[in-house]
Amino acid sequence: MKAVIFTSPHIADEVIIINGFLRGEERDKEVKKLKWILFNSISVATLEKLIDELNICKEENKSG
Repeated sequence: MKAVIFTSPHIADEVIIINGFLRGEERDKEVKKLKWILFNSISVATLEKLIDELNICKEENKSG
């Protein structure tokens, strides 16, 4: 599974481009966490892992 994550210094301008796909409530729940998520076919667990990693990067950027 390949994914490309683009982040900017501005958290509101984050873009995640994922080779993945989600439906319904799961998608809606995840989309609310970020401004843009562009995806095709990915498991919820994988998406959550990517979001966790992105959040860790955010915290490191804030403190660093």
